[in-house]
Amino acid sequence: MSDQAAEMSEQDTQDESSSAPVESGGQDNDQQKSQAADSAPRRARGGMLSGLTLIVALGALGLAAWVWLQLDAASEEDRIDEVRAAVTEERNRAEQIEATLQSLTGSVDELNQAVRDQGEQMGELEGALASVGDEVSRIEQRVDEVESEILDQVHQLWQREDTQREVDRELDRHLAMIETAALLRLGQERAELAQDFSGARSAYRRAAAVLARADDPRLSQVRRLLAAELDALEAVQAPDWLEAQARLERLGRQVGEWPLARHEIGLDQAPDEIDPADSGWAATMRSALGELVRVRPRDETPISPEQLEMIRENLRLRLAAAELALGRRDLTELDHHLRRAVETLNSHFDTDESVIQDALEIIDGLRGLEPATAPSSLGEALARLRENMESP
Repeated sequence: MSDQAAEMSEQDTQDESSSAPVESGGQDNDQQKSQAADSAPRRARGGMLSGLTLIVALGALGLAAWVWLQLDAASEEDRIDEVRAAVTEERNRAEQIEATLQSLTGSVDELNQAVRDQGEQMGELEGALASVGDEVSRIEQRVDEVESEILDQVHQLWQREDTQREVDRELDRHLAMIETAALLRLGQERAELAQDFSGARSAYRRAAAVLARADDPRLSQVRRLLAAELDALEAVQAPDWLEAQARLERLGRQVGEWPLARHEIGLDQAPDEIDPADSGWAATMRSALGELVRVRPRDETPISPEQLEMIRENLRLRLAAAELALGRRDLTELDHHLRRAVETLNSHFDTDESVIQDALEIIDGLRGLEPATAPSSLGEALARLRENMESP
């Protein structure tokens, strides 16, 4: 502010000094003289005004300079405080950065140590890997050796299995031939000796199934002979001996229920056979006399209950004996026992009853049984099979 006031006073002085020559230069000397007398008071007043103006200007400049100095000092102090605060903050930051750098330096040292440790461990691992590689190479070599040995063993095992399979096939074939021979012999005996053609057919069918499982072309002729003998057995019409035995057994169980003849139980006339029209004193008298005197023929004399039971038991025994004879296929003895059973039924049982008639019909059918003969071709398949079993 003081510099600006000085510059302004110097400019005013220069303006006044420069304006004086300009005014005096355009007039004549006379005029200058006359005007000089007139302008003297005016110049005095102008100088006073200029002085006052200068004083006022200087005061204003001083006041402005003082205000500016006060403001400048306040702003300088503020700036100094700000700078100090900034310096303090920067110093704190620097301290923090230094602490951070120190911690980072420690971390870097730790990392370097860890890297060195890792390097040592890597070296140890490389050594271990090298030793492991050597061991792996030895193991691979041993594995190759073991694999070669296993392949040799497998090859030998395959050879032994082929041999064993051949032996097993031969054994299965031989066992099948033995079982087939046993079944054929059993079937032939059932047909020729026991007349059991049903059992003979079952044995032959079983033999054919066993022989079919033995896949051997050498047994094809035996198969053909066996099939022919089985067809011959299927064509035989033989009595059903088992059914016949079952019939005799049922008859034996029913004997106790069969009704006896009327004269066997001492009845001339059953109560339901008395004529209802025959009543009165004559009928009463005849009934009373009948209680006192009863006349019967000698062959119609009633027998005791014990004797009746003996008749039933005798009939049961006859039927049981016939059943045993039927089981032995002894048709002569069968006919003898059945004939005696028929005589007992006709003599002591009521032949007018349906159950007695059915029993007589069954017995008559059993007496007409005729045995079937076994086919003459039986045994050819068994003979051929035995030849195959004896041949190597």
